[in-house]
Amino acid sequence: MRTDIQLSSRKQGLLGIVGHVGVGHAHSVGSIVQDDSAGFVVAGSLIRQALNVSARIVSAAADPDTGYVSVKTEGGGTGRAFARRGFTPFEAELCERAVGCDALFPQAAAMKAMGRVYGQGAGEAASALEAACALAVFDTFAAVSGGKAVLTDCQLPGRLDSVLGTVIEIDGIPVSVMMVLNATEGGIGPDEDYEGNTPLGLKGEAMRELGLTELPSIIIESKLYRPDLCDPLQTARMMVRAQKGVDHERIAVALCRAMEKEGIPHICLFDAMPLGSGNLRSATRKAGEHIKTLAEQLCAAETSFEKVRLAAELNRFVSEELGGVTFMSNDLNDEVRGAGLKPHTGAVLSMLVPKTEYQVWKIPIMTEDDRVMYQKSVIGAVHEFAAR
Repeated sequence: MRTDIQLSSRKQGLLGIVGHVGVGHAHSVGSIVQDDSAGFVVAGSLIRQALNVSARIVSAAADPDTGYVSVKTEGGGTGRAFARRGFTPFEAELCERAVGCDALFPQAAAMKAMGRVYGQGAGEAASALEAACALAVFDTFAAVSGGKAVLTDCQLPGRLDSVLGTVIEIDGIPVSVMMVLNATEGGIGPDEDYEGNTPLGLKGEAMRELGLTELPSIIIESKLYRPDLCDPLQTARMMVRAQKGVDHERIAVALCRAMEKEGIPHICLFDAMPLGSGNLRSATRKAGEHIKTLAEQLCAAETSFEKVRLAAELNRFVSEELGGVTFMSNDLNDEVRGAGLKPHTGAVLSMLVPKTEYQVWKIPIMTEDDRVMYQKSVIGAVHEFAAR
């Protein structure tokens, strides 16, 4: 039976759904590799169904003279972002490969066009294209929402952070939905203090307007490969996380019950998100010490090969593992942890991919099948929560 999703006339929902895109946040510590736009995809697909509008890309044009890339959608929206080191004419040609992609899948579109996505200033062109895709989605949705979508540019220095939210009805059940864009000027991100349901600044004002500072919420997170959890898997599996005694266990249970009914492979973890002070600060210091060690070795290097080897390791570390400490401010992480989840407010939904998929793609990307699996899980949880 097809789910009925429409815009609601209500000011807020019975529960909340929040999903973000962390532009350039493809890598993290511990060999984690991810598509950090999964939440943006799923929250956006619910809003798009209510609006009945297309976000397919009809133009993706980079200007080598200005360093800007512009993306236009079939629904009439436009997004524009800047790459710190600009675009070569060849990279401008590559950007055109995004035409025909769905801008609602911003990391997948950037990967299709540019091949890979890196943060920390290692891949500004791809990250700028990813940000432009997400901004084009916001512009598309806002234009056709009839004023029912709250669109806020968070106006942070050096950042493109924006949020778009509205209230929809899923089979008559009102739900407050918010999409979050975390991006940095120049394509150098990630910087994700505004991810999840952190009620900061102008984002917090938009959340309050939709009731999201009070509502129990599903925080939709990335599609990821993490060796310890993923290597035993044969197929993709959904993962629910909510720390016992800290997070909203009823939301977590609703997600788990929904996936059980739908026959969706999943695991539910109630001990994987403990609160802890100083964890990210310690990890940041450890990362800095590793870079310091490499720098000291470079100072002492004599041969060309030594210097090249050290430069390669420095590039690998900065472009990959350093993403696990740059993405959030230390003090904020003490409170909301890596997913941006305020205590007592919700649970986190992610997807784990098997090693075989990671070995093929190197960096996971969201697909239409993935979107369907996420959306079935979320819609089922909405029904489970409302019924109880």
